[in-house]
This record gives sequence, structure tokens and C-alpha cells, in this order.
Amino acid sequence: MSRTPAKELARLKVHYPEWIIRTVEPGQAQGYTAQQRGAGRGEKPLSIHTLTVTELGTRLAELEEGRGPS
Repeated sequence: MSRTPAKELARLKVHYPEWIIRTVEPGQAQGYTAQQRGAGRGEKPLSIHTLTVTELGTRLAELEEGRGPS
């Protein structure tokens, strides 16, 4: 089964429901973004920007495992 960026993005959205994951809007920077849902009052939500969907998946996995962004 082939992996396309669209399929990989859909997989990430299902696997990380606590994140808002999307493709960057045309005309802005390239790549993909993820923003953490539900930050507390006065708390700035974590935000990630990557050029590839694979890199986004890696960064989300690192955060989930507690290693933080590299």
C-alpha cells in the first residue's frame, strides 16, 4: 500500500486528536502545521511547523514520548 502525503496527514489527524493538524495555506510558508488543542487559560498552545508530513509525524511522536522537539 502506497503512502501519499494526504494519507499520512489523515493518519496523523486520527492518531493525534489533541492536535489541530493541517496543510499550510497556499501563499504562506510551505509545509504542515500542528497546534495543540485545549491549552489552559493564559497558556500558549504548542505549535509545530515542518516542511514534510513525515517530519511532522516524527515531531509529534517525540512530544508524545516526552522527548520534546529536537
